[in-house]
Formats: sequence, structure tokens, C-alpha cells
Amino acid sequence: MIQLRTKMKGKIVVWCTVIYCWLVCSCLYAQKNTIRFKHISIAQGLSQSTVYCIRQDSKGFMWFGTTSGLLRYDGYQFKTYKYDPENPNSPVGEYILSLIEDRQGVIWFGTR
Repeated sequence: MIQLRTKMKGKIVVWCTVIYCWLVCSCLYAQKNTIRFKHISIAQGLSQSTVYCIRQDSKGFMWFGTTSGLLRYDGYQFKTYKYDPENPNSPVGEYILSLIEDRQGVIWFGTR
């Protein structure tokens, strides 16, 4: 009877150790992919408070589709892309409703 209790305690200690190690490793692995979030508003340079779409590209830039054009945010400042009849590469419309990045890293957007 004493041997049975000793064996049982040993198994419990082993299982508790295994579970503890698994939990510690899981928590450490989960910490590698921390997400940082920062509120961005008109005060930081966002041209509109209404944003229809957001996309982070492969270079890390954040792109925002608004009613006043397309905005690129580099983490410090915004660059605005608006319709310019003199520039054939400018957005055709100012209502940017969708954003996607293709395999070559080109940002495509849908307008209204």
C-alpha cells in the first residue's frame, strides 16, 4: 500500500512538472508576437475621422482609405494621395473603399 502511494505521488509530481513546463513554454512563445497598438486620429494627421479600410503592407507602412483619399502612415507622419488630374498615377476617386497588396508588393485600391 505504501509503495502504491509512493508511485502515485511520483506520477503526480512528474505530470505536474510536465504541465508546468508546457504552460511556461506556451506563455514564452506567445510573448514573441506582441501586438502594439496606437490610436491615430486627426490630431496626428489623419485627414478624416472616417476610415473605410486599413491595410499594413509588406514594408510595414499602414494604408488608410478615407473619403478624402488614400493615406500612407510610416509610424511618424502621413502622406496623402488625392486625385490630381495632372498625375495619371493619382487615385481616380477620393472615396477609397478597399485596399489590397499583391505578391509583388503593389498596393491596389478600390474607389467609388
